[in-house]
Amino acid sequence: LSVSTHNQPIIIMNTPKVRIPYTTTSNPADLLELQLPRPLGSRHQPLKHIDAWREIVHAIEAEGLRVARQQFWLQHAPLLERPVDKCLMMLHIQPTEEDDDTGTTRMIGIRNSNDQTFALQAVAGHQIIVCSNGMFEGEFKALTRKHTTNIHEHLSDAVREGFKSILEGWQSQAKFIKKLKACQPMQEYDVPSMLYDVQQRMETKVLPDSKFNELVDLTINPPHEEFGSCSVWSAHNAFTELLKDESSPNKPLRSRHLNAAFDSHIDTFPSYLDYQYEAAVPSFVKTLRDYS
Repeated sequence: LSVSTHNQPIIIMNTPKVRIPYTTTSNPADLLELQLPRPLGSRHQPLKHIDAWREIVHAIEAEGLRVARQQFWLQHAPLLERPVDKCLMMLHIQPTEEDDDTGTTRMIGIRNSNDQTFALQAVAGHQIIVCSNGMFEGEFKALTRKHTTNIHEHLSDAVREGFKSILEGWQSQAKFIKKLKACQPMQEYDVPSMLYDVQQRMETKVLPDSKFNELVDLTINPPHEEFGSCSVWSAHNAFTELLKDESSPNKPLRSRHLNAAFDSHIDTFPSYLDYQYEAAVPSFVKTLRDYS
């Protein structure tokens, strides 16, 4: 240990590598109490997680929306020789009339770090109203550049400009949800092979193989009649149903793998959709690529 007096921070020298666990809270006031780590270089300027949260909320309210509820995941050890300071946020938007068409509400995933892991980033998402299953649009997109000395001066403008990608992401994902719902139902005996094909298309599996029988059962016997039995929509919700109880901050990444696999599966078997709908709703993966 390296200890100094005169109210200077105590720097804890790194010993054998330890994993800093995430803690969770739903109260933004808890972010106020977090100590900033020291700058990691002459141009590095830490950004308080509470300041990032405030700017995102201001951008939401500027669009005539408001936050209904929120959750935060914190990985915080600022006094290590190599500090660890990450915050992931999930903001759920108050439902509007616009959400009625998809049967979902909108949400935003946000992450910010002061240990040079990533800049302030966000990703658009939706939550299914009848069951609270969640899904995200794609990869996190940067709202700011790296945390350098001028970050506070340009933070508001950068967040407002970057928020356009969130609005585009919501529109893209609403089309994707409509595409899932528009798929024709399949025979019960086709469900296992369909789910197997979707899993094989994933860049990284989002569920262990031991959950496969549960996926089949939830697709054939969905917990909510709105999903429809033996449908692509009920299959997608079977995945998100089994994922929703995990208190993991990595859900946006898992959603990207899941959505890309379903999109690829549907595009490979166009009989799911009639020609007019296929022309009206472009590939979700192609849409993501256009926004990248």
